[in-house]
Amino acid sequence: MKTPSIWPKLFVYQKIVIVFCVLVVPSYALSLWLNTTGMNFIRKQYSDSVVSNAEFYAEQLNRQINFIRNQQLQLMNHSDVQNLSFLAGTLNTYELLQYFRKITEQLAALQSSDDFVVNAGVYIRSLGRGISIREGMTEPSNSEWGLISDYSLRSNHTSMIDIQGRLFFIEASNSGSVVSFVELSAAKFGESLASLVKPDNDAGAVLSIDRESPGISTQENNELFRNLTHPGDWDDTIRQTGVYSDVRAFDGKRYQITSERIRSVGWVLFTYTDQNKATGPLKLFLKWLTALTVISVVVIFLFSFSIHAIIHRPLRKLIRSFETLKGDNRMFSDRSAKDNEFLYLFRSYDQMVERLNDSIRQNYEQKLALRQSELKQLQSQINPHFLYNGFYSIYRLSKTGDIEGVGALSQKLSSYYQFITRSGAAEVPLSAEYRHAMDYCDIQRIRFSNRIRIDAAALPEACGSIQVPRLIIQPVIENAFEHAFDSEPGGGYIRILASCAMDRLIISVEDDGRTLTDDSLNKLKTRLTNVWNVSETSGLINVAKRIVLNYGEGSGLTVSRSELGGLKAEITILPNDPRRADDV
Repeated sequence: MKTPSIWPKLFVYQKIVIVFCVLVVPSYALSLWLNTTGMNFIRKQYSDSVVSNAEFYAEQLNRQINFIRNQQLQLMNHSDVQNLSFLAGTLNTYELLQYFRKITEQLAALQSSDDFVVNAGVYIRSLGRGISIREGMTEPSNSEWGLISDYSLRSNHTSMIDIQGRLFFIEASNSGSVVSFVELSAAKFGESLASLVKPDNDAGAVLSIDRESPGISTQENNELFRNLTHPGDWDDTIRQTGVYSDVRAFDGKRYQITSERIRSVGWVLFTYTDQNKATGPLKLFLKWLTALTVISVVVIFLFSFSIHAIIHRPLRKLIRSFETLKGDNRMFSDRSAKDNEFLYLFRSYDQMVERLNDSIRQNYEQKLALRQSELKQLQSQINPHFLYNGFYSIYRLSKTGDIEGVGALSQKLSSYYQFITRSGAAEVPLSAEYRHAMDYCDIQRIRFSNRIRIDAAALPEACGSIQVPRLIIQPVIENAFEHAFDSEPGGGYIRILASCAMDRLIISVEDDGRTLTDDSLNKLKTRLTNVWNVSETSGLINVAKRIVLNYGEGSGLTVSRSELGGLKAEITILPNDPRRADDV
């Protein structure tokens, strides 16, 4: 079943709001989707850029540190350093100064090779002295060598060492006869980190030397860094083969976190930046879009209420006037002086009401007269050949000497024709109509020499006073005799039932005739379903039209296959159907 639409029931201003939403909501949704997609795209590009910068920085730092380490190893293996270590006890002062000058030049070359290097030196154990750029040739008890003395005998230092805030690479030969160090500038590392991430309150970079301390940072206060990183991030990054990236929220902001190993020294590079700085312009656009949408909704509501006051109220008056017509309450419109814009509509409505009243007065009596004429015409078309059959049966009985049969048949025929020829009301009590049908059954039983058995149930007392059209049961019984038994040499059986329950009267006539085919039954059903499209006006069609004409849709005549084998015709009447009063 099709669901009825509520659109026609809506007011004008309600339709305006709905149309506005239908037009604006998709546009707003598309704009919101584009903004969200653009924001996600920018975030990804920003994240990729941060990751790429971190990878590039870590790779460059690895190369610089590897270069410095190679320079340090070359210095340790330099021939002058090795010769001085081997010949230290045999050299005179001049030769010693010559070696000092050459080694100092090598140290200066190492220092100038990279901006991170601020000092370099070697310690010759056989000489008992150290040579550095910053302090020259000094005794081991000097403060510079004192800082690294605890590490000088250690070997296989593959990472940088933080000694009292100073960063050193310390290398010793296999025999321990030569120890070299390179000091790197923590300030230079901080400057390089600042070039990687512009430091501010929501962004920074950290070179973490170990898991215990932040190490080198672009920020003096690393509180934000400690809040964003987890205790296991340092170890997790060490296990990573590439750059690790994540987004973490803190204090209502989203931060892009990246970490990368500095493989040459075992450090970890951390960067953190606020994503909102990249997506800020798009968020501002979203705010303006939301504000514009709210303003548009307010404007359309104000406009719709204006339409309600200017147009809807007068139209509502006119609609109420039309609604009064549903109850046959044909009143003139309730227009006022303020309804000048709709004066033409109200005037046209009043003219229509006036013409409608005249039309109803002129056509009411014509309709009633036409109804009575049609009923009488349909009633007069009852098949008259029954009279001939009755007189022929009297003749046949008199020839056989059956005086009682002649008397009974004459009395039944007299009662039968008295009923159908009696003038007066078109409707009779059901008890009289049912008694007339029983007279017809008695006449037919005599005519067929009692070879037709008729089983007619008694009419319920509650049904007897119901007014029904004359001659609606007898034609249905006559149909059974004509079409089921006329051509049958043997006997037959007819069953008549009547019931009245819940304001519904049902009378059924069944026979056991064997001549009814499925094809003829289906054709009869079709004709009864479309009874007003059938030109035939006799028999079952006659009865069906009269019932529908008197009682409206829901009442009528239906046929089906009886359980006795023949035809089952069922008359249904709704005597209290309110539609009958409406038709009249």
